[in-house]
Amino acid sequence: MIDLNQKLNWEVELKEIIIPGQNQPNRFALTRTDNNSLIDIKSNRYHPVYNRDLETIKDRILDTQGFDFKGYQEFSGGKRILSFFENKRTDLQLCGQEVRDYLIIGNSHDSSSKLFIGTSNYMFRCENQFSEKVRSFQMRHDQPFNIDDIQIDQVINSYET
Repeated sequence: MIDLNQKLNWEVELKEIIIPGQNQPNRFALTRTDNNSLIDIKSNRYHPVYNRDLETIKDRILDTQGFDFKGYQEFSGGKRILSFFENKRTDLQLCGQEVRDYLIIGNSHDSSSKLFIGTSNYMFRCENQFSEKVRSFQMRHDQPFNIDDIQIDQVINSYET
């Protein structure tokens, strides 16, 4: 059963790497705040998209009233996260057929994928389906995340067209 009020109740945290006798100024550890497990070792050029940012994107999509939140799925200990939104509209058609695609937000904390917003005909909750989406927005993890870089109305328009 999917908890529709589900939140990502942990965050990623950047930690200094301390090795006696060695200085690691260009690297840091990316860990989970809930269990301190190591997600990855990153360079100082990596800028995470935090889970709180995914929550903000979720809230903005829900504010459009066009989608129902269907939940998050974590893969590989939180290295990858997908969030699923079901289209509530019944007036979208492609070649005379109703379109009910899912809107999907994906993020990785291990550099295996960019932050993306896309669509899929099905709500896959399987790790090997992670990159099988049609992506309408992508952002690399090479600059600090700014929620204003994502124009939700443009994402929804791209979804509809």
